[in-house]
Amino acid sequence: LRRVASLAQRTSGKPPPRATRDGQGEPGKDYSTTICAICVAESFDMKTVVRLLQDQHYLIDPDGLDFDDEEVVHVGVRGGPGDFFIFETGTVVTWSLPPEKGIELATGLLKSAHENSHMQQMDRDEMTEKLEFETDPTTSLNSMRDDTVVLGTKRSTDETAGGIATTTTTTSSAETFTTDIGRAKIAFSSGLARSTKVAVLETLLNSYLERTEELPAQLESGRLRVDMKAILQRTGELLRLRSQLNFFSELTDSLPDKFWDQRAELRLDGIYDQVGKALDVPSRIRVLNQRMDYADSMLETFREMLHSTHSSRLEWIIIVLITIEVGFELFHLWREF
Repeated sequence: LRRVASLAQRTSGKPPPRATRDGQGEPGKDYSTTICAICVAESFDMKTVVRLLQDQHYLIDPDGLDFDDEEVVHVGVRGGPGDFFIFETGTVVTWSLPPEKGIELATGLLKSAHENSHMQQMDRDEMTEKLEFETDPTTSLNSMRDDTVVLGTKRSTDETAGGIATTTTTTSSAETFTTDIGRAKIAFSSGLARSTKVAVLETLLNSYLERTEELPAQLESGRLRVDMKAILQRTGELLRLRSQLNFFSELTDSLPDKFWDQRAELRLDGIYDQVGKALDVPSRIRVLNQRMDYADSMLETFREMLHSTHSSRLEWIIIVLITIEVGFELFHLWREF
């Protein structure tokens, strides 16, 4: 699998995440083993997402996974393989589909569900990551093998053991197997969506730092050409980025809330953690916070200097006013005598 690092990772010298940053499909390529994630907004209004999908008669939750649709919505593809997973964090993840399918859904039908869209701020490739997956019939465990997602398709011993099985039992077993695979896909998708969200924030922070790179040069020259309003605007922009990074539980928590009620034997927490480690997400989040700390300290320096300049100006105004008042008093005394 090709490795394409985000700009933040290149500048920090950290090992690059292993998801491919490429939103363009290749004509004639087989995407049956491709997972693609695109993050198009700070978040989705999930009620609007569900309404839009229902209006277009999309197949919602075809495997009966029963996840809270305020967090994730699973959409099946009618008449063929493929899945869409739509996350509240503004990300759409596709399985076994060309990248364009997820991009069309995220930027087309779901556009009115965007909350603070990224579409005008960055290119498609900067919002997209891909992984490859394979199925392994020799194991029932789902895992990351190097850079590849592995879906274990072996049935459990209870399901494959010999003996007489009724039609009802066989059907129930098949449904359970399909549901378990679906839950594993959501865990892998959630991990990739997390990485893609972090990649978007890396790009936004790089853009922010590029726009503020002249500020240290102003300090070095000894002349400030920026006012308090501009510094406050930059501070607000930085706080908004930091809130996106640290206030989304799926980015900073070891396990998203939606997995807490799932069966322990599915090991969804392990799947989510493996994806995070494979894509270097925890260290990337740490580097992002460190870079934001630097940006905040720079802005704090400017706020203090501008405040000091303002205070000094006020002091001089007061001195001038006192001098004028003393001058008037001396003038009155001179006239009296």
